[in-house]
Amino acid sequence: MTAPDPIARPDVGALRGHLGHGVLRFDGIPFAPAPVTGKRFRAPGPAPGWTGVRAARAPRPGPLQRPGPALG
Repeated sequence: MTAPDPIARPDVGALRGHLGHGVLRFDGIPFAPAPVTGKRFRAPGPAPGWTGVRAARAPRPGPLQRPGPALG
């Protein structure tokens, strides 16, 4: 019998994680709103909240960057 997926309840809403590589994992958690239009180059605001249980089982996409001398 396997254990149920873990659920964490931070202030912004509930998260369903998973067991990965021998540890409980919560991947892809939003930590700030998107830095668009007037929010760009400013300090991040609070994380947007949600209702229900949000899946935190996979990483979110990384930022779009072109490879260059510094990035490989």
